[in-house]
Amino acid sequence: SPPVRKAGPVPVTILLDGFVLGAASHVFSYVSLPTLTGLDPPTGSLYGGTVVAVSGTNLLTTGDGLWCRFGHAIVPAKASSDTLIRCTAPPYSAATGSATSSTVGPSSAVNLSVSSNGIDFSDDAVAFT
Repeated sequence: SPPVRKAGPVPVTILLDGFVLGAASHVFSYVSLPTLTGLDPPTGSLYGGTVVAVSGTNLLTTGDGLWCRFGHAIVPAKASSDTLIRCTAPPYSAATGSATSSTVGPSSAVNLSVSSNGIDFSDDAVAFT
């Protein structure tokens, strides 16, 4: 899709060799990129299962669902509002793609980002340990 200056719906016309194939009733909606501001709690169990509240802006969308990405692991999220979503942290081994270590410290943090389609994730991320 071409870039636009603001979020919102735009009409779409489908052409094939210059001929209109679809009525102009098709709509594509651009959404504002989410911005993350914090996590509660910012830490969780090595074994996963911690429900994390992610705060920010533009978190509620009408896309194909909401998703959180902890390092390499993508998990579903549920919106509470445009500024708060919740997702469950996966095991540390799934987030990092490596075996779980019994010595985990500050360097064990993984980046958490969000998406409204499971493919395009927020540019900013917050650390979850």
